Amino acid sequence: MKRVIRVLYVIDQLKHLGGAERSLLRLLRGLPRDRFSPSVLTFDFNPEAFPGMPCPVLVYPIRRIYGWNGIRYGARFAKLLRAEQIDIVHTFFESSDLWAAPLARLFGNVVLLSSRRDMGLQRHKFHDVAYRVVSPLFDQVQAVSDEVGRYVLRADGLEPSRVVTVPNGVEFNQVKPEPRMEVRKQYGWSESETLIVSVGNVRPVKGFDVLIRTAALVCRECPPARFVIAGKILENDHYQNLLALVAENGLEGRVQFLGGVERVFDLLSASDVFFLPSRSEGMSNALLEAMACGLPAVASRVGGNPELIRDGETGYLVAVEDAEAAADRLLTLISDGDKARAMGKAARTLAESRYSMEATVGMVIHEYERLLGSK
Repeated sequence: MKRVIRVLYVIDQLKHLGGAERSLLRLLRGLPRDRFSPSVLTFDFNPEAFPGMPCPVLVYPIRRIYGWNGIRYGARFAKLLRAEQIDIVHTFFESSDLWAAPLARLFGNVVLLSSRRDMGLQRHKFHDVAYRVVSPLFDQVQAVSDEVGRYVLRADGLEPSRVVTVPNGVEFNQVKPEPRMEVRKQYGWSESETLIVSVGNVRPVKGFDVLIRTAALVCRECPPARFVIAGKILENDHYQNLLALVAENGLEGRVQFLGGVERVFDLLSASDVFFLPSRSEGMSNALLEAMACGLPAVASRVGGNPELIRDGETGYLVAVEDAEAAADRLLTLISDGDKARAMGKAARTLAESRYSMEATVGMVIHEYERLLGSK
């Protein structure tokens, strides 16, 4: 009988549900326990934000990976690899990549992987230099989109054979929304309103200031339009600036911040159009979830968005910061219901065929077993 494969995921923090955290949770839930035994190591953990974690979580409170604390916990990490007979170490984000990779290579007989999920958004010059040194240690880098994969090849000098694309996936069994009107009643929205929704934690990279400028143009032509933003406020100063921009454009009651929303599929299914004005994306979980709910989308042409949105077929792509173009495309979808429904249906079909969570987990399992076999 084969021994169960032990996988240790190392991630910088588990404090709130962002895109990477959601994807990791879905992977943890999807791994078959008769073949895999997963656990997570993180430097900062908020259990209240992650109720019902499907595996053990170990916290190493490291603030600076290159300080004394990083060295001290590095010794514990080396012991952990041997004591738990870890087979695979899979890292997420910069600190985990740069701290865990050398230790895993030095002290463990493991397959070593890194997930890259953005276009270097959090990187500084130190990271660029450090990744050039550390990246060759990885047996594989899993990029969340082809565009992220191309960025990794350019930035880190990796061999193309070591970089594979493993996209985000949607748990379609969770797409069981409440009736549209029931959801609207809960929020106080009427059926006659055209609801344009965006999902993402409130921070500058998500481009919600662009959304507000777009809303000013759309509401001038279509007064029943309402823009709603679902996401936790991570940077309060930025949020206050957004509220000021709403007031400046006379959009009180037309642009609404909902905060974090637990039942996102309910909100999406009660909406008419999805709008993603991000300045940078790896591959947007929110966009995929909107597609799974059959929503047509308008999204900025960044990162992995063009891999999801086939312009004019499953939605529209616009240039970053271009509120005028975004407004024009949104108004097209608002005014042409048949076109909007056709695009939403095509989006759902694409998401089902290529981006189910079962397909994504299957890709990861295939790569794990292939790399273990070759090792």
